[in-house]
Amino acid sequence: MKLKIDLHVHTSFSKCALLSPDTLAHHAARRGLDGVAVTDHNTMQGVRAVEKGVPNIKIIPGEEIRTSHGEITGYFLKDEIPPGLSPEETIAAIRSQGGLVSVPHPFDRLRTSRIEPEALKSIITDIDMLEIFNARDVLIRQDHGLLKTAREAGVVPVVGSDAHLPLEMGRAYIEIDDFTTPREFLHNLKSCRMVSRKSPFWVHIITKILKAYRRNQPATHP
Repeated sequence: MKLKIDLHVHTSFSKCALLSPDTLAHHAARRGLDGVAVTDHNTMQGVRAVEKGVPNIKIIPGEEIRTSHGEITGYFLKDEIPPGLSPEETIAAIRSQGGLVSVPHPFDRLRTSRIEPEALKSIITDIDMLEIFNARDVLIRQDHGLLKTAREAGVVPVVGSDAHLPLEMGRAYIEIDDFTTPREFLHNLKSCRMVSRKSPFWVHIITKILKAYRRNQPATHP
C-alpha cells in the first residue's frame, strides 16, 4: 500500500503558522494526503494536540530544532529536544530516542534559519535525510559536491511543503510503501516517489506578519 505523506508541516504552535491542530487531519485528507510529519519550530506541542484528536491519518511526530548553527529536523521523536544545542548534540539527542535526522531547506540562501554550510559539511555523513526540495524555497543554490558526498554516504533525498497555511499542505510530498517503524520508513524511503510543486510567494508575507504579531505571545495556537 502506497501512502502520500507531506514530511514538513507546521501547526499554529509555530508562531509563524496558522494551521490549527484540530483541523490538520481534515485539511490533509482534503488534499489527498494519507499522512503528515508535524515539525513545529522547537516544540512538540502541535504533535501532542494533533495526536490527542485521534486523527484518521498517519502522523509522524517531529520537531524542527534550531541548533547553534541552524535548523535540523528530528522524526519519530518521543520527547521535545531543546534549541541551542550544537548540531552534533542535536543529532545525538534524536538518535537517543530512536529517531531519524534530516536537514530542512539547506540550499535556500534567503533562509536565515538554514544550517550553516560548514556545519552541514561536518555532519553530512551522520544524517539520514536531506531536503532537496522545499515548496517555500526562494533562492536556491545547490552544493553538488555536498550532494555527491551525501549520496555516497547513503543519505536519502526528500521533499516537503513546509506548510504554514492549510492551502500549502501537499505542495510537496512523497509516495511511500506503508511502514511501522523508523527503520522501515527509512528503508522504504529509498524507493519512494517524490512530487514537488512550488508554493506562491505571497505565503511568505502572511507568515512574516504572523511572526511579528505573535512574537511576544505564548507558543500556543489561537
